[in-house]
Amino acid sequence: MTSSEPSEAGFRAEVRLVDGGEVAIGRYALPAAAQLGPLVDQWLSPEEASVLGRLRSPVAARAWLGGRVAIKQALVWCGRVDVADAHRVSIRSRTSGGKRDRPTAWLDATPLEASLSLTHDEQMAIAAIGAGSATVGVDTVRIADATASVEAAWFTPAEKRLCSGRRTRRAIVWAVKEAAYKAIQRGEPFRPLRLEASLEAHGHWRCACDTGERMPVDVWRPGPGRVAALARARPADAAAPRPRETLLAAGDR
Repeated sequence: MTSSEPSEAGFRAEVRLVDGGEVAIGRYALPAAAQLGPLVDQWLSPEEASVLGRLRSPVAARAWLGGRVAIKQALVWCGRVDVADAHRVSIRSRTSGGKRDRPTAWLDATPLEASLSLTHDEQMAIAAIGAGSATVGVDTVRIADATASVEAAWFTPAEKRLCSGRRTRRAIVWAVKEAAYKAIQRGEPFRPLRLEASLEAHGHWRCACDTGERMPVDVWRPGPGRVAALARARPADAAAPRPRETLLAAGDR
């Protein structure tokens, strides 16, 4: 794993290896409300500033802004975008019809070739950028939010046995399911019972989908009281064995 010191207050980047491919992770802890204004000027495109202005909830606006800053700082960190051009990049996560979709990055009118995923709330945002042809999914869950009602409604019998009432384990299972869904989704809604998280030997997590896809999932603690999960789904026609798919040149580490 390769990591950087924060390029500015609140940001940290690292590379995690998942299923033979590198994924850049940008973690951004949001500053106090009074410090958010300069972030809009430096990081948002005019298109994004317009979207932010239409968000009525201050909590939702804060989380949305943090997500854009996280993913753009990660793009800068791994050399996909120059920091001076960050305000020209738009991160789009909805279809033309307004439905949620996998995030894509656009430099003016040109799409950037990268697999992106994003998870955020009013405290922290985590962005993932994948190498090669695989798609990635990232999610973070506050352990306090992993309630028994979530387990009862959305966990399979095997997942319930795996949790056995343990809140941290519950949070991990939920994050694994969300990350796997983000890695494989093609615009369909999230249906948690179609995915099943499992814990294998040596503490390795996996997630299986009822369509037959099964992928390893990396789990870690991005901050106090939180867990995070990162999934990487390779195309069905990907050859195996395969070389390590590299995101950064050796000289950039």
